Parts: sequence; C-alpha cells; structure tokens
Amino acid sequence: MTINSVGQKPLYVKQVQATQGPQKARNRAVKTQQQRFQSSDSVDLSPIFVFMQQVTSAMDVTEPDTALKINILKQQVQMENYEVDPGRVAEKMMADLIKDLGRSG
Repeated sequence: MTINSVGQKPLYVKQVQATQGPQKARNRAVKTQQQRFQSSDSVDLSPIFVFMQQVTSAMDVTEPDTALKINILKQQVQMENYEVDPGRVAEKMMADLIKDLGRSG
C-alpha cells in the first residue's frame, strides 16, 4: 500500500491529465472556431449603400405618363412619323455643354 502525501496527485491521475490536456485545448479551439463561423453570417451594409439601393429602385419605377409617352414615341419612330425639332435639340445640347464645362472648370 502506498500513501501519497497530501496535495500530490497520484501518478496515473497526472498521466491522464497530461493526455487529456491537449485534447481539451483542441476541443476548445474547435468550439471557438465553430462559434466564430456561426456568428459571422451577418452582413452590415453601409448607409451609403442602402441609400444607393433606394435611389436605384426609385429610378426603376416609371410613371404611367412617362411609360405612355415612351410608347407613343416608339410607335412614331417605327411608323417613321417622328419629327425632330432641330432648334430644341440644339438648345438641349448647348445647355448640357454649359453644365459640363461648369463642372470641369
């Protein structure tokens, strides 16, 4: 019969703890990784991105009057009845040119 001194663990307990220690550490590491992967399934969108999505979706919506005008213009072009007002085209081109020059300067 062997008597161990108080506070010392028997040799077999030390051996079991020595072999279980690394395994427990690996198990904790695996659990930590699993928790990290589980909690990383969220996406945070910046306020600017959310705003841009709203703008894009608003631009996709056409007013009924706009859709009607577009359909009328398509029919006129297909039937070769569409008449171009050269003065109006020139005015729009000049206005756009002035805007563009103002932005670049």
